[in-house]
Amino acid sequence: MSVRLDMINSMLATTGTAKLAAADNKHPDYIQADRLLDDVLEEFAARPLWFNTVIRELAPNSDNRIVVPSNAVSCDPVKQTLDYAIRGNYLFDLTNYTFDITESVKCVIQMDVDLEDIPPVALQFIRATARFHYFIDKDGSQQKAEVYGSIMTKQDMNLVAVNMKHTDANFFRGTGYESFTTRRYTTLGHLPIRN
Repeated sequence: MSVRLDMINSMLATTGTAKLAAADNKHPDYIQADRLLDDVLEEFAARPLWFNTVIRELAPNSDNRIVVPSNAVSCDPVKQTLDYAIRGNYLFDLTNYTFDITESVKCVIQMDVDLEDIPPVALQFIRATARFHYFIDKDGSQQKAEVYGSIMTKQDMNLVAVNMKHTDANFFRGTGYESFTTRRYTTLGHLPIRN
């Protein structure tokens, strides 16, 4: 059974619908669940996480155009002074309004990852989110909706924690902690005023 069909069956189970052995484009509940799963996946793809975000140097081709990977959701130059965006399959210079880019650009690229390649902790969050929204769309009971909402929140927190672990996000090693522990003063006339 595919990951997608497993997700859809999980959604259908929230309303007591029997599992499907295969994709069924004529089954009304399958159609609704399939469309809703697409929406959840689209929203999830916009979330920068450790497994879908890389830094790569992109070089211009012979036409002085920089080709963006086909599965890129976003492609932002590391250098903040460069104002580039994705247009079609290429990086577009918004400052000079041109595709003509002659130098290599180091970019943070966020990619749309195939469902089968998404790590288990992220799949758990997607499944919980899809189940919650499907159940709500079917006008499910308040009490059961709260249970599904609670599961979704828990899976979101798990995903955030794992993402922080993988990206080495640590307040005590970052500039936030340094700023917190460093006393800063400004002067107004001759009086020191603490920020």
